[in-house]
Formats: sequence, structure tokens, C-alpha cells
Amino acid sequence: MCDLDSSTDVGIPGSSGTIFYNGPGADESYVQDIYNNDVRSEGMSYGMMVAVQLGKQTDFDRLWTWVKTHMAQGCSGDKCTGQIAWSCATSGSKKSTGGAPDGEEYMATALIFARNRWGDTGKFKYGTEAQWVLDVIRTQYFHTNPHLPKFVANSNTTDPSYILPAFYQAWACFDATNAAFWNTAITDGRAFFHKGVDGSGVCPYQSSWDGSQPQVANSDSVRCVANLMMDYNFFKVDAWQSQTYAPMFAAHEKNAGPPSSYCDALLGFGLPAADGKPFVDKLWSANVPSHDYWNGVLYMLSLLHVSGNFKLYY
Repeated sequence: MCDLDSSTDVGIPGSSGTIFYNGPGADESYVQDIYNNDVRSEGMSYGMMVAVQLGKQTDFDRLWTWVKTHMAQGCSGDKCTGQIAWSCATSGSKKSTGGAPDGEEYMATALIFARNRWGDTGKFKYGTEAQWVLDVIRTQYFHTNPHLPKFVANSNTTDPSYILPAFYQAWACFDATNAAFWNTAITDGRAFFHKGVDGSGVCPYQSSWDGSQPQVANSDSVRCVANLMMDYNFFKVDAWQSQTYAPMFAAHEKNAGPPSSYCDALLGFGLPAADGKPFVDKLWSANVPSHDYWNGVLYMLSLLHVSGNFKLYY
């Protein structure tokens, strides 16, 4: 297995092939969506997660500085209460004022991990920052009955690739006041997939709360396998994930290429070794994506998982 640690280089900012850049202000960095020429909360959150997993606190703080300076809303001094704008220009100006739950879910989790890995004595009080983001998620982005994330704040649909039971477990431990809420989200999130995927294990782009009225799968959908297998790897509570979902989706994905094959590598957690190894091998033998936002972040996160270097710090 590959050994990734704090010495692993995530790329020289601004160099050829990178999606990681410094500026425009001092002491801040961003992850650029090369396809759309903007900075998205999703990409920033993935960058933060990679940084905390690799122990790169300086890079983590630079990314969070960019979020606080350019994306955060409802701020007075260091305290913020609003949504995090999901899209900004690389100059820092907002292209949208609405938030996107997938980015903020990863941000909240990365901040919790940072607080538990590094403490609250550095540039940021990571726990305070995490609580702000969690409060926005809970009060603005979550449907209740069932407890599932909305596609956006005012929508009446969910995006299954936003459903992250393993993260909700970390939230329940961190946010003790709202632990019952997050524990219900864990249960409802796991149950959703039993009816929310089709007969091949494919997630829709969006659907109703009960999994009905699915929209055709899109690029978001490739993340579902990672969400499910991450939950199974860490907790092994829902046998359906391994006994039903993993073999069903593996049969569908046996010929898949990037970016699906990156996330598919996590099927190795739910399948017998002989069946799971080909999916891991696809990731291991893949060329490293260069100057490629979507493939790049999914490749890196998947590599962290299958190498055993993705940890739940809670």
C-alpha cells in the first residue's frame, strides 16, 4: 500500500498542472474548478479535507482563510452565521450568494477533524468555525422526516451524493446539543440508499425523500459509492451496504473508467478481497490527473481512503 503522510506534496501553487493557487490576498489559497473557471465551496471543502488528512495545517488555514474572506456570509468580526456562497471568481468576488450543502458538509467535517487533530490554539478556533457551519446545515439544509440533506436550502429534493452517514456520526459526537438530530440523520441516511438506488446500484442526481421520482444520474452520482463504502469501512453497521449494494454496483461498474473508477476503488471495503482488488488496482494504476479539477479531487480522496490514510478524527 502507498504511504501518504505529512511530507506528501499536494502540488506547488500555481504550477503547471495544479488546481491549487495562492491569493488574491495574502496568506490565502484556493482550489480552482478548471472546467468552469471559478472557485466552488465543494472544491474548497475537498482541499480542506485533503489538507487535514495529510497533516498540512498551513495549507488548511490558507484555504479556510479564502473561504472566510470571500465565501462566508452573515459575518460580524470573526463570527459568521450565514451560508457559504457556493461559487466565486478567482478574484474572490461572489458569483452566487446561495450555498451548496455538499461543500459545507465537507467543510464542517474537515473543521471538526482539524480541531481534534490540531486543537483550537492556532490561527482559527476550528471548533467554533465548525459549529457555525453545522448550524447552517442543520437549520437551513436539512429536511426532517426523514432527516436528509436538501439539494439547496429551499428545495424539496435530496441529492443522494450529499448523504454522508459516516460524517454524521462525527457530527453527533462533536455537536452534543444536537446529537439526537444527527443520530436520526445517520439512521435515515443509511435507510435511504436501500430504496434510493436503482437495480444496478446507481444513484440518481436528485430524488424525492423516499427515493422516488429519481432524476437521471450525473457526475454527482459517482460519489455515492464512496459515501456508502466509507460508512461501511468505518462502522460496518448496515450489512446491506456490503452484502447487497457492493456486489450489485460492482457488476454494473466492472468496465467503468475515470472518474467513476476512482470512487469505485472503495468497493474494496465491501467486497471479498478477490472481487474488490480489481477496483483498487484500477485506481492504483491510473495516471495522476493533471490540471483536472473533478478527476483530481476524486482521485486524491479515493487514494486516501484505499491507502488507509483517511481517518475520522472525532
